[in-house]
Amino acid sequence: MPNEVWTDVPFFGSKGTFFADVTGDGLADLIAVNSNGIIIRRSCESSFGPNEVWSSTAFYGEKSTFFADVNGDGKADAIAVNNNGILVRKAFNN
Repeated sequence: MPNEVWTDVPFFGSKGTFFADVTGDGLADLIAVNSNGIIIRRSCESSFGPNEVWSSTAFYGEKSTFFADVNGDGKADAIAVNNNGILVRKAFNN
């Protein structure tokens, strides 16, 4: 099968690029984590939508950053793992 183009411009985070369902629709969304915030692009089943700001402040872990549904609402939450503990930012649009 040929490759499919889902975005025609570069999209990545300086602190990490992730894929997780942050909207609860069952589709993996594109997530860019930067030093100044988190941007997502919703999956539209054959492409990613426009940029949407999840956080306009820094949110990433010193040790690692993850996205998983930790509260059972069906939406992936942002998880920052640091030397002094773990922080959670609830899912996009929660």
